[in-house]
Amino acid sequence: MRNDYCSEGACFTVPLMGDALAWGIVARAAKDILFGYFFEPPLSGDREAQIDGLTPKTAILAARFSAMGLISGEWKVIGQIQKWNRSLWPLPDFVRYDPLGIIKPRLIRYLEDDLATSEDLGVATKPDNLLRDSLFSSGAVEITLAKILGCDSEH
Repeated sequence: MRNDYCSEGACFTVPLMGDALAWGIVARAAKDILFGYFFEPPLSGDREAQIDGLTPKTAILAARFSAMGLISGEWKVIGQIQKWNRSLWPLPDFVRYDPLGIIKPRLIRYLEDDLATSEDLGVATKPDNLLRDSLFSSGAVEITLAKILGCDSEH
């Protein structure tokens, strides 16, 4: 699916504190909600080769997130994965927790082309192996990546 500002397989930068950056790959694009994988940026070398070398297994974060960073231009599209193959970049199932802890964790699956619509598939038997069901704002993605990469405070 294609949006005016981004398409599946697009690689973009996410600015963090100071001059730090992280990279993201759009794995699903559905209106203003995206699902993507996020990575430490490479230190040097050929950008296109490094983009094509990224895989979901090397991601430091995977999440559903608002497209606002890309819409506003604060996050810059820097390339595209050549020969994009959606099946190599899966949309995983998620786990939804009851905030009161009364209901057992639920297995949630989003529609491939509508990241706002989910199905409840019943009790999640292995919730620790699933991503928590949430929708990150652009700012939340930036804060989370900064924490993961250790650039969330001045040294």
